[in-house]
Amino acid sequence: MSKKFSSQLYKALDFVLRRQKEDGGFGATPKLPATLEDTYHALGIIGMIDTYCGLPEGLAPNTREHARFLKTFLGGKPELSTKGIYQSIWCLDALGLADEARNFAKERTPGLSCSSNIEAYYILRISRLVGREYVKCMPDKEQMKKAIAFKGILMRRWMYVYVSVFAALTFDSTDVAQWIKRCQNYDGGFGFLPGTTSFLENCHFALGALDLLGEAPWDTAGAIKFVTGCQRKSGGFSRKADAAPFLDSTYHGCSALILLDRA
Repeated sequence: MSKKFSSQLYKALDFVLRRQKEDGGFGATPKLPATLEDTYHALGIIGMIDTYCGLPEGLAPNTREHARFLKTFLGGKPELSTKGIYQSIWCLDALGLADEARNFAKERTPGLSCSSNIEAYYILRISRLVGREYVKCMPDKEQMKKAIAFKGILMRRWMYVYVSVFAALTFDSTDVAQWIKRCQNYDGGFGFLPGTTSFLENCHFALGALDLLGEAPWDTAGAIKFVTGCQRKSGGFSRKADAAPFLDSTYHGCSALILLDRA
C-alpha cells in the first residue's frame, strides 16, 4: 500500500486520544465516561494506524491502563450481546491478554447460537481470534450455511460475505459483488441498499466485502472523495458530511481509507 492517507489517519488519532479516560477506557466524547464499544473502536483505530503507517514517535498505547479498564468492566459480569462478547475478546487479545481472551470465550460462548447472519458473523470472528476449541457453540459448516443468507441491508450482506469466505462456504461471488457495487451512489458513498442515502459505515462494509471478493468499487475516486469528506476539523469522522464525529464513525472512516488504498 502507498500509505497515502497517513495524514488523515494521524488527524483521526488525535481525535481518538482526546477521548481516553483516566480509568484507561475511551468515551464517545471527552466528557462522557468510557464504554466497551468506544474502547473497542479506539483500540481498533490505534492498531490499524500502527499497522498502516506506524504511530508517531514517542506515542505508544498504554496497554496496562487499557487492560485495567477492561478487567474492571468485565469483572462486573456485565450482560453482553454476542457483539459485546466479541468486542471484549478482541480487546483482551489486542492488549496481549491471550489467556484471558480464551478463558472469557470458554465462559461466555456456550449459551450462544448461530441463528442469523449477525450471530454467525461474531461467533466466527471469535473462533478466528482464540481458536475453535475455545468456542463451545461453534457450528459446523452445514449449520453455518443454514444460518446465513444474502439479504438485508449492506451490513448484513458484509457479514454474509465474511462468513462465506472464512467458513469456506460455496456462494455466487460475482452476483454478490455486483449487488454491493450497485449500492454505490453518485456522491461516491454507499447506501444501505441500492438507491438509498450514502453513509460512512456502509462504505466500510461495502469496501470490506469487495476486498474479500477480490473486487473494487465502480468509482474508487468517488468513494475516496466521500470518505475524506466525512472527516471533520477535529480529525474525527462523521456518518455523512454534515453530521457530528464519533469514535464508531471514525473507526469506519479509517478502515475505509485503508481499504481504498489497496482497491
